[in-house]
Amino acid sequence: SFEDFYAPPATTLANFTLVSDCILRNDNVGLNVAPEMCWNGRQMYVRCPSRMKKGVYDLDDYEGFRTVLTPEKEYLQRIKDASSITWYNGTAFLMTSHLWPHNIQHIWPVLNVPALGLNLRHIGLFGFVHWGKRGGFHPYSVGLLKAIASTYNLTTFPPVLAQNQGPSWWRKASVNLRTLHCFERVVVPNKGPSPKFQIHTGAFMSRHVVTGIKQQFLERYYPIARQEVGDSSSFLKAYPRRPLWKVLIINRKQWYGRRLLNEAAMVQMIKSLGAPVEVATFERSSFARQFLALSQAGVVVAPHGANLVNALLLPPGAVAVEVYPLPIRYRYGEWAEYLQRSGTKCVEFCVNDKNPDLPCNLSKRGKPYPYTNVAVDLDRLRPVVQAALDMVLRTMAEP
Repeated sequence: SFEDFYAPPATTLANFTLVSDCILRNDNVGLNVAPEMCWNGRQMYVRCPSRMKKGVYDLDDYEGFRTVLTPEKEYLQRIKDASSITWYNGTAFLMTSHLWPHNIQHIWPVLNVPALGLNLRHIGLFGFVHWGKRGGFHPYSVGLLKAIASTYNLTTFPPVLAQNQGPSWWRKASVNLRTLHCFERVVVPNKGPSPKFQIHTGAFMSRHVVTGIKQQFLERYYPIARQEVGDSSSFLKAYPRRPLWKVLIINRKQWYGRRLLNEAAMVQMIKSLGAPVEVATFERSSFARQFLALSQAGVVVAPHGANLVNALLLPPGAVAVEVYPLPIRYRYGEWAEYLQRSGTKCVEFCVNDKNPDLPCNLSKRGKPYPYTNVAVDLDRLRPVVQAALDMVLRTMAEP
């Protein structure tokens, strides 16, 4: 049950559970909180007064953000031996950028932090080698971090804080291990499934955050995005409070898989329903341009994949149509549930050539993941898009 998650949060740090001696965790908001922590370029050390011996803890419940729980005496000795220390007061939101399709959604819970009453001052992303020659940073992740930082006047950590983080076989630059960056408090989103909910609550925002803080962020960032893109005449002057009468198809490049092959026919079918249509691919688009494109839509049609995190940028009352290239949907971390829990309406459509009348079947993680490019059956897709447009019409008609 997600009733606890849906409830209006009266969550403070007092509602967090103590795990591993000095790490606080709360599955309703999907966050881990560490007390004072220092980083020397290769290892993070958490000040852990109650611990007698050193121990290792994955701060985001996933391989990659491994921290050392350090007894207070040893921790203080490290500070004493440091050649230089940079202190960051207030709360820092940190996360790692590994396996980008499965981490970009984890940036959004930064908006849960102000709801906890924490003094959020800094935001940072630690890169890993998984994203090839780019050094582990995906443009979407970097763009969203900059957007949040510029909107809330937060400090983003300079690139030096991420250059040497990662597996020892990847690090090439020498690091002065006596140079420390120390944080008063660190908040990290959970990337592992919650023991309580059996799903990745670290990707979710509470209803209170969705209707309040997230909406405020989108409205405040909108003029910044317009200025960044430059072509302001193509967009509304302010972020819309209601969905627009428009369908946006977010397709994928063919070499990425899950591309909608009959895109042109889809456009004509949707136009026949009386709605204007736009087609976009976001692989090389900046976060600001993606945000503006989504803000001008009422319905988004997109294949299953990380692009669907963009549905969080839609105006209130808009609808996302998720197209699965196989007759299955994934219960573990699947996007429809993520979007619905985060305040966006979502409709599912599964490609099922053998039994077109059957609904999407549940599938557990571990089954073959769908990368198939598909031509969608437009006769089956038409009523799904029509239903989404009807939902938008009802929202537009509300007083």
